[in-house]
Amino acid sequence: MNTYYVILTVLLAATGWDTFTTLIGTIQTLGGEARVAIAGIIAAVVVTTVLVRTRHIIALHDDLPGFVWRAFWFVCLGFDIYTGWLGNRDFVYTKELDASTATVLLLLTLVISASPILFSLRDRVLGDPKEAKQPW
Repeated sequence: MNTYYVILTVLLAATGWDTFTTLIGTIQTLGGEARVAIAGIIAAVVVTTVLVRTRHIIALHDDLPGFVWRAFWFVCLGFDIYTGWLGNRDFVYTKELDASTATVLLLLTLVISASPILFSLRDRVLGDPKEAKQPW
């Protein structure tokens, strides 16, 4: 199996987990009512979509729409990291946090939050799979 597709699969799984923890963190913060859950689903999908489009947002022109999209991208990234932290904290590790556990949870959140961005940049970082030489 081509390494490109293995990395792609891992990034997709991590992006799914990122979306889930964003949803959980949003619901934990705002409450578990039905309308909050619906808003959390919408927010998680919007945030993930914006972060998956990172490559395209970066490439926008330096005009007002490009500036607005980049500003919105930073808001989405901040929202994703914060709610991802809460989701990982409340879903993965439900005990009291000490310094080392909090550090590991923070690093986990940062790695998971980076996955949709890395997925967006996959062709630039990993190269085009059509041009890759087959190992056999």
